[in-house]
Amino acid sequence: MFAGRSPGLSAPLAALMLLTAGFVGGAIDAATGVGLRLSFAVLFVAGSVVVARFIRPRDRVAAFVMPPLVYAAVAVVFGGDVGSSAASLPNHMMALVTTLITSAPALLIALGLMVVITAGRGIAARMGRRMLNR
Repeated sequence: MFAGRSPGLSAPLAALMLLTAGFVGGAIDAATGVGLRLSFAVLFVAGSVVVARFIRPRDRVAAFVMPPLVYAAVAVVFGGDVGSSAASLPNHMMALVTTLITSAPALLIALGLMVVITAGRGIAARMGRRMLNR
């Protein structure tokens, strides 16, 4: 670490980590079938937990924005397969919406864990400061 910088992951580095986890999971699922499934869900949730645990305190707000954006980006890239014969825009949009809906539990779990972890870190830091001020 450099002197004068707070410890932990910066928001850009945390976003890159979450993007990597999401895209690796999406690539595994795309290679083994259609749509986003278990590999994406596990890696996306695990990436969100790591980001929530190690992000800098001043970047916690950015941590709440990351999962939905990464989720949407991965769904656009690795969303449902419409086949080569039905390559129309409405079919692509329907496949994307279906992917967003069917893999939504991964997003909800990731967001829930991120809220719990970052709130716990904030409460622990506040309690620590109070103990030091006594």
